[in-house]
Amino acid sequence: MWGRGNGWVIMALADTMEMMDRNHASYPLLRQIASRLARGLRAVQDREGLWHTVLNDPTSYAECSASSMNVYALLKLVRLKVLPDSYKRIALRSWAAINARYVKDGVVAGVSAGTDPHPVEDYKKLDVGTQTWGTGAYLSAGSEVDRLQ
Repeated sequence: MWGRGNGWVIMALADTMEMMDRNHASYPLLRQIASRLARGLRAVQDREGLWHTVLNDPTSYAECSASSMNVYALLKLVRLKVLPDSYKRIALRSWAAINARYVKDGVVAGVSAGTDPHPVEDYKKLDVGTQTWGTGAYLSAGSEVDRLQ
C-alpha cells in the first residue's frame, strides 16, 4: 500500500466531505470509507508517529509527505466530526515527529522522489530529499494544526 497514494485519497475525502451537504445521499458512504481508511492508518503508524512509503511494510522508510497528508486529513476529519477526537492525538504525534525529524531552517526533507507503479522493493530504493509536493503537504497539515489554536 503506497503511503502517498493513500494520503491523496484521505485528503480528497476530507476536502470533499467539508464541501458536501451532510444530507447528501453519498455522505454516509464517504464517512464509512474515511473511517475505515483512518483505522487502517492508525494501525500502521510507526512508534515515532510517522507513516512509511509502503504503509504495510515497516522496513520501508518513514516518509514526510505521506505523514503530512495524513496529519492534514485526520485533523480535518476530526474537525468535521467524521472521526472521534482520539485521532487528534494520532495526528499531533505525527506532526511533532515530522517537525523533529524533517524540518530544519524552513526546509522540509524526507520526501520520496516521484513514483510510478513498481514492485514494493523498488519503492525502498527511491531518492529521498526535498520535493515541492512534500512542502505542500506539510503546509496543508500546518493549516489544520493552526486551526486547533
